[in-house]
Order: sequence, then C-alpha cells, then structure tokens
Amino acid sequence: MIDTHAHLFLSQVSAAQWVANAQAAGVTAIVNVATSLENAHDCVAMAAQFSMIYPTVGIHPCETAQPDSVYDAIFEFAQQHPVVAVGEIGLDGYRNPVSPEQITRFVRQLELARKLHLPAIIHCRNAADPLAEILSDFTDILKVIHCFSEDDRFLAQVDGPMTYYSFTGNITYGNAKNTHAAAVAIPLDKIMLETDSPYLTPQAHKGKPNESAFVGEVAARIAVLKEIPVETVIATTTQTARHFFQLPHA
Repeated sequence: MIDTHAHLFLSQVSAAQWVANAQAAGVTAIVNVATSLENAHDCVAMAAQFSMIYPTVGIHPCETAQPDSVYDAIFEFAQQHPVVAVGEIGLDGYRNPVSPEQITRFVRQLELARKLHLPAIIHCRNAADPLAEILSDFTDILKVIHCFSEDDRFLAQVDGPMTYYSFTGNITYGNAKNTHAAAVAIPLDKIMLETDSPYLTPQAHKGKPNESAFVGEVAARIAVLKEIPVETVIATTTQTARHFFQLPHA
C-alpha cells in the first residue's frame, strides 16, 4: 500500500516510529505533503533519512498571503530537491470565502506544476465551483484531488484523463455519503489511498491521531463499497500511485 498524502511534520510520533508502524501494516511508500515552503524542507530532510518517504513542495490555501518571490523559490526548490509533486495547493472556503489571493496563489502554483512537469496535489473545501472553473484551464496538468468528498456534479466538471482522486479516513464515516458515492462511481484505476494524517482518523481508530499505518482501513472501505476484494484495491491503487508520482517499485 502507498499513503499518497500524509503530513509527518505535524505528528507527535517520531518519523522513525511512524515509518516502523507503516511498514508493519504493509505500507511501502509515503508521500509527505508540504503545506508551506518552510515545512517542505522538513519533508526533504525526512526523505533523506527514510527511503520510503517522498517529499513535495507547495503552499496550502490556508497559509497567509505570500510575496511574489515565493513562486521563484518554489521553482528553485523543486529543481534542487527530489520532490514528487507540487502540493498541497488549492482553494478553501470553509472559514472564510475564497479570496482573490487564494485564487492567484492556486493558479500560480498550477503554472509551476506545468513548468516543472510535476503532478499537482489539490485541496478543495467549500470551493467546488471556483476550483472547477480554474481546473478547466489546466486539463493538461496531471492532478489528484485529495480527500475527495464532493458530489457527482463536481466530479463531472473536473473529470478527465489527467485527473485522479484520493480517499482518506473519512470514507469510513457513516455520514460521508458523497464520498461513498464517489468511490463507487470513480473507476478503481483513477483512485489512490491516503490518510491526510494526522487528521481524519478512520472510524476504527477514532480518538487517536491518524498515521500512515491506518491507510489499510481506507482500502478496506473502498473494497466494501465497490464489492471487490481488498487485495484488488491495494494492488491497483499501489500501481496507480507509483505511476502518478513516478515512484520506484519496491
């Protein structure tokens, strides 16, 4: 299994313990997703220490306004370090309406992904319509919409050969109706597994911080929803993730 979206730099568990727990659970790779240029350095440092960890670089939509110089810095960082994606980027209208600054930042980073020939990891929360409109100009960019929980209308707007979807622990929640429906509707070969750890802990581990070791709960729930063997889910999502992020085979 591959956890395609974790934030190890936010965990109170040591990276060594996190990796050991993940390996014991059958996880073979973890994409450690940055939310700022600053913690992208942490992601790279962990990747240098553990061969199963792969770093990204990007500015989360909830980060404060950034100077124009940050985009040059991200470009240079991606050229100097073995990052596998630009992310986490996107739009977030949960606490406040999506701002023009968020939109500018998202578009600039999509342009960087295009220039760097890297996939983009996309965050979408309470921002489906503006995000779908922006993505209509970036159909050539390989992208994954992480923690997918939108409805079938949004899915129809953003779907295409370069668009993938990842599901996290919220797929195990009984009230996640949109997520359940999407997991059934989306072809298995367009799906990846993730934890978004330390957030969105699967139901079976509620009360604990999420970690990569729990990603098997996501695979198990997708298998139930699609009425297919969990081994098929694991094999297919692993192959998809390795292709999407250009990861070496274990």
